[in-house]
Amino acid sequence: MPAVSSDLLAVFNALPGACLLLSPQLVVEAVSDVFLATTLTQRHSLVGQNVFAAFPVNPNAADSEAVGTARASMEQVLATGQPHELTLQPYDLIDPARPGQFLERYWRMRNAPVVDAEGQVAHLIHEIFDITAQVQASNELRNTQVREQT
Repeated sequence: MPAVSSDLLAVFNALPGACLLLSPQLVVEAVSDVFLATTLTQRHSLVGQNVFAAFPVNPNAADSEAVGTARASMEQVLATGQPHELTLQPYDLIDPARPGQFLERYWRMRNAPVVDAEGQVAHLIHEIFDITAQVQASNELRNTQVREQT
């Protein structure tokens, strides 16, 4: 499989969305600047890494299936060649200011295939949308309503 050209990398880096370009082996090939800002990461620590090695699961998270769910979505895209979306995916981030600690995050994730001339999936585009504020506001509202009912 040919490497991604430097011109294409520059375009990908400048995309207005929070995107990763992944190989079929789920290795990070390119990262948009928005993705870096959203995930508090740096390009050199992601490119060339398996996406799940670059973003390990929080061992203390309530939803320990985060990696499995995200991986299943990506594998579905690889198998079917069709996009797949996860509308609510808890997946905590490593806190760069506090080593060993995680930041609670909720995402909407979209995985889309990039097919080659033969119609085979050559890459995946993994796009994320941080919906943490909406989830937390919804949880707060629900908790307030419960308190008011008691």
